[in-house]
Amino acid sequence: MRAQNVVRVLRGRGTYVNPPDRWTALEPVVRAASRTTSGALSDRLIEARRLIENGACELAASRRTEEDLEALRQHLAVMREAAEAGDTEQFVQADIDFHDTVMRATGNLFVPLLFEPFGPLLVDGRRETSAVPEIRTNAIAHHEAVLTALESGSPKPRAKRWPRI
Repeated sequence: MRAQNVVRVLRGRGTYVNPPDRWTALEPVVRAASRTTSGALSDRLIEARRLIENGACELAASRRTEEDLEALRQHLAVMREAAEAGDTEQFVQADIDFHDTVMRATGNLFVPLLFEPFGPLLVDGRRETSAVPEIRTNAIAHHEAVLTALESGSPKPRAKRWPRI
């Protein structure tokens, strides 16, 4: 924690937690933000996640392979099947797999690593929200829009921004 500037050790006086804006590692910041009730911090976390996801979609659109597209189609099919069966766990796993495939389809080794700290938040949040049938339906529609955009191969989405995944 000291190497990540999360804490500072003052010899003979104790160990103190630094303010989060001085931390130098993403994972502790994401973990702390996910546990706070501060609306502003939660909003910033969502902004960062969307920034990575939208940028990843732009890269993936021009770099994805047919195998990537097929994997995305399969994940989407599993999401549909799980939604119909009311299987929240399977739905969440397919949703996470879809995100992971988009990140890897960028062809940039750093992008999945940037997104990794958000993984546990996605799983926890998806388990909670995906239990609601209407939310599953909306999630499938958003994922279909992302797949369509990626299939087009254009790094510029038709709308002003990429559909949220």
